[in-house]
Amino acid sequence: MSRTSVQTSRAPRRRALFGLGFGALAALVTQAPAAWLGQTLSQASQSRVLLQDARGSVWRGDAQVLLGAGPRAPGPALALPSRLAWQLGPSWHPHWGAGLQAQLQADCCLPPQKLHLSWSPRAGWQLAWEGEASQWPAAWLSGLGAPWNTLSPQGLLRVMPQDVVLAGRADTWRFGGQIQIDWQSFATRLSTLEPLGNYRIVVRGTQAPPTVELSTLQGVLQLRGSGAWRDGRLQFEGEAQAEKEAETALSNLLNVLGQRQGAKSLLRIG
Repeated sequence: MSRTSVQTSRAPRRRALFGLGFGALAALVTQAPAAWLGQTLSQASQSRVLLQDARGSVWRGDAQVLLGAGPRAPGPALALPSRLAWQLGPSWHPHWGAGLQAQLQADCCLPPQKLHLSWSPRAGWQLAWEGEASQWPAAWLSGLGAPWNTLSPQGLLRVMPQDVVLAGRADTWRFGGQIQIDWQSFATRLSTLEPLGNYRIVVRGTQAPPTVELSTLQGVLQLRGSGAWRDGRLQFEGEAQAEKEAETALSNLLNVLGQRQGAKSLLRIG
């Protein structure tokens, strides 16, 4: 047999092997199990956000979402009342161009939301969030460990995003837009009074660094404060104070919230 005929006979075999390998790779990418997404999210959040009993694929699936305290503070993780469903696929954003879009929804708390992720050599990563207001059980925060599990908070967290964009590269990120969180009917096991009030947290990215403001809408527990993110860390100062008629009932809670200064408790983060 000539050398030419041997090479000719091998060519179809190489094409077949290439086709088989490409098909296997395509199947792996398109049918990647949803559990892979759970592993990635767990590593990125240091085991604070977990996906349990994940079904489907990375591109389309659902799972139970839990909040945990992380590997250094083991404790029971708490799950949302309903499962989170997602769908991933290519998309086009009018400002950021081509990228990957995620659609998220949870019957208990989260109406349809859209996250658009894109990358360019000049601008780096861009993550745009579009969605309606969502409502989350405050009790879910106890899964994060201290100080939330000490407070054992109750109530409803209403989250309202507006033109939210996170952009940057490496360790340098910029936050744009606004997120408003209204905490309705806040209560805690550290007080027999309930509810203690309604509160508002506003995160603004219209200036650098991004700022956060805490205010009281109504309640016997007055909370106020402000802060900003600097070098990737939140620096916040505020105060908590009970209305005159509730000082005795809220004394223990004020001791836990921060350093006492007379009738007030000083709130500090960072």
